Amino acid sequence: MKTALEIVEGMIELFDSSEKWVRDDFACNAKGQTVTPTSPTAICWCLQGAADKVAGETLFSDVTEEWDLRAEIKDAFEEALKPQGYVGMVHFNDDENIRFEDIVRLCERVVERLREKAA
Repeated sequence: MKTALEIVEGMIELFDSSEKWVRDDFACNAKGQTVTPTSPTAICWCLQGAADKVAGETLFSDVTEEWDLRAEIKDAFEEALKPQGYVGMVHFNDDENIRFEDIVRLCERVVERLREKAA
């Protein structure tokens, strides 16, 4: 299993264009239909869906066995979002005032925090 740092770095790579980000859904296919984040037909993801896609499993569901990894990712995002008044990844991702650039910048801040903790 990948580390939290590897997953968030992978999220940045996944979000290489704004067309790969979605709001109000975990993942969608080319027709705009909801699919699971790990589906081979998924072409765009929210923050949590992107974490699932990069991890290769549904970390953000009740069936995950990777509770510690999920908690580490969730906590790192919540720590980065707290100063802005957001309570979590979904709250931030689905805010209509958030732009794609904000999503990428957030992921970059989380990578910095995870690297600092690992040092």
